[in-house]
Amino acid sequence: MSPTILIIDDEQIIIRALSRAFQKEGFQVFTASDGQEGLQKIQSQNPSLILLDIIMPKLSGLELLEQIRHAHITTPVILMTAYSDAKTAAKAKELGVSAYLTKPFNNIDDVIALAKKTLS
Repeated sequence: MSPTILIIDDEQIIIRALSRAFQKEGFQVFTASDGQEGLQKIQSQNPSLILLDIIMPKLSGLELLEQIRHAHITTPVILMTAYSDAKTAAKAKELGVSAYLTKPFNNIDDVIALAKKTLS
């Protein structure tokens, strides 16, 4: 069975680009455009890996990460953001993120390689 990935981001261009790239690599891809929808997909789809944007409407990536960790969901999470700062990175590390990516991505192949490494 192929690994499943849930991409949670409010930028549709990011969702489309990552979805296509991961599907070409054999991943089954689910998407959500905000944190609330993402939480529902996590619970219903039980993904192998979550790619999670930090700045989103309704429920931020860090708020969502807190909720899933408090629910004892241990799915690996790679955080993505265009706005990185030390406080956010520290909080993310405290919540057990697997990796932290800064957007825009230099090379989508690097994102795929990081996802595969995280899942191995």
